[in-house]
Amino acid sequence: DRDVTGVQTCALPICFTQPIYTWGRKSDYEAAASSGVRVKEAENILRENELHYQVKEAYYGFQLANSLRDFIAGGKEELLKAIEKRKTKKRDPAKDDYRLEIFLREVEGREAEVVKYNELAKEGFALRLGSPRGTVLPKEEWLLPEPREKESVEHYVQVAKEKRPEFQQLKEGIFAKQSLARAEKKAVIPIFGLMATYEAAETNVRTPQPGVFSYDPYNHKTTSAGLGFRWDLQWELANAKAAKYRAEAEELELKEDFAKQGIETDVRRAYLELLEAESRLKSDRKSTRLNS
Repeated sequence: DRDVTGVQTCALPICFTQPIYTWGRKSDYEAAASSGVRVKEAENILRENELHYQVKEAYYGFQLANSLRDFIAGGKEELLKAIEKRKTKKRDPAKDDYRLEIFLREVEGREAEVVKYNELAKEGFALRLGSPRGTVLPKEEWLLPEPREKESVEHYVQVAKEKRPEFQQLKEGIFAKQSLARAEKKAVIPIFGLMATYEAAETNVRTPQPGVFSYDPYNHKTTSAGLGFRWDLQWELANAKAAKYRAEAEELELKEDFAKQGIETDVRRAYLELLEAESRLKSDRKSTRLNS
């Protein structure tokens, strides 16, 4: 009785398509997805490297500031002794005393500056480690030279090109964009596959029509399956997507060329700074031996 049960109409259509041959489009999408994963992995490595660099920067920055503070404190003590010693010699000109006093004030100014850097280095080191202020300090408080065997600058440039995650990101990104462009280009070709449908409908407001040759859209159950082609006729859209991905790949290729030049310059600059530091270290050692 419809007055009791009300009107009830249910319909359930299910469509299933399993591609069998896609002209390589599926493999292109899979290759692009795999490259995208590797891009993210390289991005994580880049972030880890940046974190390592920041921690080392804070670590050696503290050591340098602490070493300079001790060095200036020692020089200040010797300067004070020299000033006191000159006060006992009446024959020395007062002009020299003024020079020592001026130099002492300069040393005190540098000392205050180094103390500031030392405290900032402590703060930075704790910050990089995610620890509360003043709870962590480097194990070694003084900066000690660590001699290492040095290769040619070309060797380090080649190592950077092989291992820098930026190059891995660009390489995989270019491949991913090219794979997507190929896949979208193939979208104009029909896909061959297995297709199946299932439809079920039922209503209480219409009398079912039994029979093999009768079709009742409101009371029926139908299952069909077969092989066929699925063809998307939006060719202009597919071509536009392919062109978009090709343009993005070309953009990354240009960035790759620029990155190669920039990173090579960065490596050469670091190498020259290393040579400069080694030269200064040798000069300082010679000066120390002469003073002793």
